[in-house]
Amino acid sequence: MPQKTITTILELAIGKELAAVKFYHQLMQQATTFEQLEAIRKIELMERRHAEILQEYKNSFSNEATIPSIDLPNLEESIEKTNTLLKDFPGLLHLAAEREEVAQLLYSQLAEHSSEAKGKRLFQKLATEEQKHRAFFLDLIHQLNHQAY
Repeated sequence: MPQKTITTILELAIGKELAAVKFYHQLMQQATTFEQLEAIRKIELMERRHAEILQEYKNSFSNEATIPSIDLPNLEESIEKTNTLLKDFPGLLHLAAEREEVAQLLYSQLAEHSSEAKGKRLFQKLATEEQKHRAFFLDLIHQLNHQAY
């Protein structure tokens, strides 16, 4: 299995967290209630904090440790969907849930492959938070679907 340096993987994760911040900023503009706006804003701030935490963790490395490459769903496909769904709030919520699932998968696999306790705890915590974000978006989709009837 190919190896990647932890720095490379952390840079990927930081980039994805910053992309999530931008995405959630766009999503907030589509929110139909103040409560939705505030909830999405909280998640946006958490994603921004994830990027900061990952950057701090990356800066703490003095060597180029490697971990096995991990398999992830095609992130580019999700990004492409963003361009076609920007005016469709329910579609954006589905995309948000998908993005959170991908992030949760990434952090779960990083936790599994991390050889140091600090990294394992960090990635497990991030995976749990991303799972909660996904559940929030799925619940919001459910609420919107029931309002339509």
